[in-house]
Amino acid sequence: MNSMNPDRGVEASLAVQALPGTEKAADFRSSASALNPALLSLAERGTSALASIRGRGEASILASDDLNHVFRTWAASRILLGKQVTRSEILCKLGEDVAAIDKALNVQVDTILHHTALQKLEGSWRGLFYLVNQAEGANSDSGTGVGGKPRVKVRVLSVKKRELRRDQETAVEFDRSDLWQKVYENEFGTAGGIPYGLLVCDHQFSHHPDDVSLLSGMSETAMAAFAPLLVSPEPTIFGSEQLNDLENLPRITDTQASKQFIKWKALREREESRFIGLPLPRVLGRHGYNGLIGHPNALAADERSWEQRGFRYKEKTEAVNGSGNLWMSGVWPFASIVIREFGRSGWFANLRGGSRGVGGGGEVAGLPKDTFSGFENSNVLRGPTEVNIPSDLGEEFEQAGMIPLEATGSDGRAVFHSNMSLHKPKLFDDQKISENERLSSMMQYVLCVSRFAQYLKVILRDKLGSFTEAPQAEKFLSDWVHQYVSPDDQASDETRAKMPLRAAEIEVQDDPGSGGTMKVVMRLQPHFQIDRIDSTLRLISAVHYDPNKMSSRRG
Repeated sequence: MNSMNPDRGVEASLAVQALPGTEKAADFRSSASALNPALLSLAERGTSALASIRGRGEASILASDDLNHVFRTWAASRILLGKQVTRSEILCKLGEDVAAIDKALNVQVDTILHHTALQKLEGSWRGLFYLVNQAEGANSDSGTGVGGKPRVKVRVLSVKKRELRRDQETAVEFDRSDLWQKVYENEFGTAGGIPYGLLVCDHQFSHHPDDVSLLSGMSETAMAAFAPLLVSPEPTIFGSEQLNDLENLPRITDTQASKQFIKWKALREREESRFIGLPLPRVLGRHGYNGLIGHPNALAADERSWEQRGFRYKEKTEAVNGSGNLWMSGVWPFASIVIREFGRSGWFANLRGGSRGVGGGGEVAGLPKDTFSGFENSNVLRGPTEVNIPSDLGEEFEQAGMIPLEATGSDGRAVFHSNMSLHKPKLFDDQKISENERLSSMMQYVLCVSRFAQYLKVILRDKLGSFTEAPQAEKFLSDWVHQYVSPDDQASDETRAKMPLRAAEIEVQDDPGSGGTMKVVMRLQPHFQIDRIDSTLRLISAVHYDPNKMSSRRG
């Protein structure tokens, strides 16, 4: 901090009110008590800031508890000996020093808050805070679930990316890792456990082989648990160090045609990549501290303003690369719409698009919105996203397996118009088959069938001891799932809410070579939101049990 040298002449950022009474010569000793408020403002600012401004040793006097001593010592260095001054002149000089200290403190606090490590930490906590608020809203809108428990729960696991990598590297197989144990075995594989519906990882992943290997292992756990995984893409995947320079962004297909993306493209062709979602860009985590009052659209409305803290800190958010703002990962807003729709209907088929003024669908709510530079006092909003993605580039991101959040219009709305998983759909000569393949790679439909797959496997896990052979288990599961099937494409929204599947087929087979394992093949076709395509998602799982001690695990 010693290198900072703010300009000497600055405007007072802390207004010092004139004391009542006539302007006349002031006796330093007798006037000290009358000037206590101004002196306290000076003393409360801290010693290091004043030292960095003047370097005359005045800072040391502020450590004293004797305000009379503080005033006399300060005046000796700021007012010529023998000169008579008025109270307003003294207050003016005090105000100048307070303003100079405030300016130095502003620079110091900016340096701290804008440090990369602290911004990442604050962004993660802001994102979690935002998601928990959305979950509480979903629970209040939908009421409680079975047994009076909330329908939506948020569990937090604090783990570094390098710890995830080390966990995967030290495990003999992916289903021997600690992540597998926590996500799958402790819940899905244990009688009475509650499966996770969505995994949200606030870490960035690139096309680097180490990242691809880690993401591949995590996706295997996600697929086995039927819990899609959300992660953040690094801009290097698109051939750029930062995403905020869209005009100079090369074509994504050209960038990913290089040899550096061989493993990345191989991951996109694997089945487990259907369970990976990469939302982007980052979104505003909070408004800059403005030093006076809280912003009306502040994320945390109950935060105390800096004025109440005794220091009017005004954060400098203007920066060429956007580093002055506090951003949080795009995984949080996408997870929020998943939670919201599940709270509303218990289903996930409506996760894209959205009508203006209606909400729902892919429209994100509750994020802070920023104004365009130069329009601070108007209603012209730029939305919460780090960059505004045009529709043509949004389609390019979608084809690359990303989930773009687009800011639309001048009202600050932000909407997910698509939700493709990382999986690259295969192309066929028949256009209808190709479209079916594309739809089966969409996150909203993966979420839909995953929810049923979880129920079917939990039912089989808990009932397996009562079945003597596979046909019995198959009939039981088929009877259960068909109560949620309606083949009518013209069914009303109410009917679809009760019977969200258009078709379902369950096969249960004994696996003679695995010692008491039943293989379950599920073909599920949900009613599509706006698409009239016959796309069926095929999921495979296996349930193993011991007659003496039932357990469930992936085969």
